[in-house]
Amino acid sequence: VDDEVDIGHFVNEKVQILPGIKDTFTVVTLRAF
Repeated sequence: VDDEVDIGHFVNEKVQILPGIKDTFTVVTLRAF
């Protein structure tokens, strides 16, 4: 996924609609520096 792509939208629009995907979990990470 490119840096300018919103990962939340990507997961909802591309990943979660795939057959066999029932649920996804979000992990929030931060860059320290």
